[in-house]
Amino acid sequence: MNWSHNLNVKASLNFEHSSFSEAAGSTASFDDENAVLTRVQLSF
Repeated sequence: MNWSHNLNVKASLNFEHSSFSEAAGSTASFDDENAVLTRVQLSF
């Protein structure tokens, strides 16, 4: 999601979901991951 307050301010929000399966020859298991990423950008 992107939001622009005016020409000099921009904010963005991203949600990422990762799921993993076992690698060939590996017995390790991995949990799914969720991440929320934010950014505020100022131009002056």
